[in-house]
Amino acid sequence: MVDIFYPLQWIADKLTYEVFGIAPDTHLAASVNFIIYDVMKIFLLLAMMIFFISYLRTYITPERTRRVLGNKKRD
Repeated sequence: MVDIFYPLQWIADKLTYEVFGIAPDTHLAASVNFIIYDVMKIFLLLAMMIFFISYLRTYITPERTRRVLGNKKRD
């Protein structure tokens, strides 16, 4: 199976082991690597969600919303 987040793991590895200089076999390295990887992944997924939701909202105008909600019967 292809891992679409592989480039993010590569960046996290580079930052953790080469830039910060943490030894790969320590618990600190595993923790830092995990935090860097997860933060980048969350930001990427959040950016994608914001983009798609904004794109979908361009098709839903306030007038259309009023029309749809105005057709509902009230109890």
